Amino acid sequence: MNDYEEIVPIGKLASIVQLNADNELQLTNLYENPNSRGRCMITLDQKVTLSSPYFKYHVIGDSVSPHIPISPSYSDKRVRVEISGLNEQNQISVTRVGDDATLRCQAIVVDTSSPLYPTHGIRYGWEWRYTDEDPVSTSNIAVSLETNGDRLGLRGIRPPPGTKGRNVKGRCIVHVPAQQIDPSLSVSDELVYGSDFFSIDVARKPTTIDPQLIPIPGRESGE
Repeated sequence: MNDYEEIVPIGKLASIVQLNADNELQLTNLYENPNSRGRCMITLDQKVTLSSPYFKYHVIGDSVSPHIPISPSYSDKRVRVEISGLNEQNQISVTRVGDDATLRCQAIVVDTSSPLYPTHGIRYGWEWRYTDEDPVSTSNIAVSLETNGDRLGLRGIRPPPGTKGRNVKGRCIVHVPAQQIDPSLSVSDELVYGSDFFSIDVARKPTTIDPQLIPIPGRESGE
């Protein structure tokens, strides 16, 4: 999260972000990102969420300009963002809880149909939220998430939060140096594009048994 209380996509922190099964976060090749902060969050039984105090994430470069909030542009049609690995309903679809999934995000220049690869200043990231726009911890989505350039790997997908409360949605965010799209723009400008939101569907959803319906061994009275 930055000073403007905006969620910072994990792809803006480093070129490779890994959360392993021991809940250890590993960042490789850090990006310049001053005055951000983060915290560890854990949800117990999908009912109570606990969090650590905020820690500071402060990586500066040779020069740091004031932050100007930039939201993904959906009116700028020069670039479209597509995701492979989703079904026709725009969902990550798996058979059961614990399955894995892999997505690939691709930004494409519409006029030339040329893909924008994660090089030369182009950064790919992923943003997750509850459907009511509140931020969601990635630990509620999968056991581990791994990003590498334009790819996202989800290992051990969790039960959909929607089965016991709010559901989640995600999207791919792409940061592009402005001059690669419009040479008349400043070399310091950046354009941001986003994919449509997608959701997660687990075919065999977990069921919760009502304790009052669980049979208790014994005999009926009078026998």
